[in-house]
Amino acid sequence: MEPVAETPHLSPMISEDFDRILKKHGINHFLQVIEEDPEMLAKRTHIPYKEVLTARNRLLEKHGSASFTGRTMCEEATANIAILSTGNLELDSLLDGGVYTGELTEFFGGPGSGKTQLCLSVAIALLKNTEQQVVWIDTGASLDAGRLQEVLQALGLDPVALHKACKRIKYLTAFDLHELIKSLHILKSDLRDPSFNVKLLVVDSIAAVPSPVLSLQSSDGVGLMMEVASLLHSIAKETGLAGILTNNMVSHDHNPQPSLGNSWSHVPNTRLYIQRSTLEFEKHPTTIHQHEIESIHKATLVKSCRQAIGKSAQFDILCKM
Repeated sequence: MEPVAETPHLSPMISEDFDRILKKHGINHFLQVIEEDPEMLAKRTHIPYKEVLTARNRLLEKHGSASFTGRTMCEEATANIAILSTGNLELDSLLDGGVYTGELTEFFGGPGSGKTQLCLSVAIALLKNTEQQVVWIDTGASLDAGRLQEVLQALGLDPVALHKACKRIKYLTAFDLHELIKSLHILKSDLRDPSFNVKLLVVDSIAAVPSPVLSLQSSDGVGLMMEVASLLHSIAKETGLAGILTNNMVSHDHNPQPSLGNSWSHVPNTRLYIQRSTLEFEKHPTTIHQHEIESIHKATLVKSCRQAIGKSAQFDILCKM
């Protein structure tokens, strides 16, 4: 009697032990691993669910696209999502919990509307409550380091904790498109280092860098902006950080619109229109002092896949921080 020929190894992307367990349960082709529900496969083979997902992802990367369930896509997409607080309960509610990692959130508004302050509020909430890092790319010298230290001190951080928090902000400048693209490429490379534990990227402002090029209505300028968009999405998705961009405002038929036009409109996942508001002062003139008017702002949701467009919330950045 001739010996039974050994079944070939399913794929070089999985270990011999993993391969042996799969074959023991009648799985003799890598497509079966890809097509079967990973949760059911984990139960059937007694292989940890996380290991099944890891093996499945490696097989997809190696062997190309194959059919798999929408449920699995959803599970994989949401497995590593985190939500960063804005430091303000009203804004967090408006954003369905806060700023989502793996996505780009844009704050747009006029000069002095509070866009940079709001970015600072998100960064401070992260620095205060976690050990994770922030990368801040400044295109207009708008970040006030002294203000950052003041707010952290007001939160009760001792000198040692204050020093550590400030060290977890990596501050970069980029005053034109080419500098910004170079900075994003370097950041994408640096993020491969596990010790570089970044959870938030701020670009303040995305509208400042393209203006010298796009004012000429150059196709090269639009192409460079699309490269920036691709890099930002790639960094957010691949590394699981939250990207926050600030943008200027233009008026179209007396309606406020983000600058950069239609070519940029698809780039942010979420958009908030930020403006100063005195509505709260008008409603409660006896409970709010005159000097507090400047710190009251209004955010209106103009793009979101989670919440109804047009919802708004009032907030006081300075008080909440």
